[in-house]
Amino acid sequence: MSNSYKSTKVSPKTITDYIETYISYQPQDIGFSRIDGNGQDVSICIIDSGYPDHHSIQVASGHSVDFTLGGTSKDINGHGTAVAGIIKSNGMITGLAPMASVYYAKALDDRGEGSHGAVQ
Repeated sequence: MSNSYKSTKVSPKTITDYIETYISYQPQDIGFSRIDGNGQDVSICIIDSGYPDHHSIQVASGHSVDFTLGGTSKDINGHGTAVAGIIKSNGMITGLAPMASVYYAKALDDRGEGSHGAVQ
């Protein structure tokens, strides 16, 4: 049985060009119509798998809490980092609100699992 799916390796430059060409969202497209500019004076809480550990996402001290009792509020799973990057990234790609104050609540464990109650 043949598989019709074909994988193509692309360079980061090619991916960046694709995103800039075909996937261009403006903040108002996804509900950020009241953010004018860079998110200055905006506070956001991300309830996910923890705070990001990535060079292009700055995390202020004391802006995270762990509800999983896992011992760290750092994002081991990676999903919280991806969400934070969409909002706060200030590297090669700029997030929707890079100057916003972002607080991180780790409600999903290192496997990305958690209870409905933990997220509420």
